[in-house]
Amino acid sequence: MNGQFSIVAAGKDKKVGAIHITGDVKYNIDPIIDPTSADMLGLIAGEMVQFGFDKNRGDIDIQASIYSQKDGFVIEKYKDYPVASNMNLHDGIIGKDVKATAKYKWDGKYYIGSNGSSYVINLMNVFTMLPLNFSQTLNFLKLFPG
Repeated sequence: MNGQFSIVAAGKDKKVGAIHITGDVKYNIDPIIDPTSADMLGLIAGEMVQFGFDKNRGDIDIQASIYSQKDGFVIEKYKDYPVASNMNLHDGIIGKDVKATAKYKWDGKYYIGSNGSSYVINLMNVFTMLPLNFSQTLNFLKLFPG
């Protein structure tokens, strides 16, 4: 993805107001590696943002700021994955609900992922630029004065 875009799915029907992701979403130039990059993507769903099931997929890379107004970010059938993988999120998630994305097992000392995708969040330029301006969250942006 090269540039600055927002993708919006809005409607009263859950199928209309959902964004369905089937693979990695990556910027042309990763702003974490090159801070001069202006690439930025907003995924704005009236209902939910869902990552489709693929039992053969490993780690997920999503370089986008995600907003889900009535639901959350969903990993489809996360319990059916044969192993755990990382979900590398570069710009964060705002949603009404927090959804499970992985199953975990206790190894006697720590909880470790066993199935699905575990969050690994890398916040892009968190102190040097404002996050994307989602109108429903405008009051939260006052925490980050420009």
